[in-house]
Amino acid sequence: MGDELFASIIIRICFGLFMSFTAILFWSKNRDLAWTFMITGSLMLYLSTVFSILFSLKVLVPEYFTILGIGFYDVFSIFITNVPFLLFSLAFIMMLRKK
Repeated sequence: MGDELFASIIIRICFGLFMSFTAILFWSKNRDLAWTFMITGSLMLYLSTVFSILFSLKVLVPEYFTILGIGFYDVFSIFITNVPFLLFSLAFIMMLRKK
């Protein structure tokens, strides 16, 4: 693993951790549904980042994600990478409708 890749991973984890921490702090102060979708989307984006790093470092192996011979890595990967953007879109739509 190159130094650039390692630095990139550390920076993504640190910024994502900071984003998640501040999102959780903001969640306790705000009960607006649009902001709840934004916060949930940011937490899911961080979860997606962590899982992609774990898979790229081979800490988690996609071949082990099988139940009854069916591989769930592809479905999980599509779900975890796209749901944050769906949540962000819903939040923006709610914010537009509010004005």
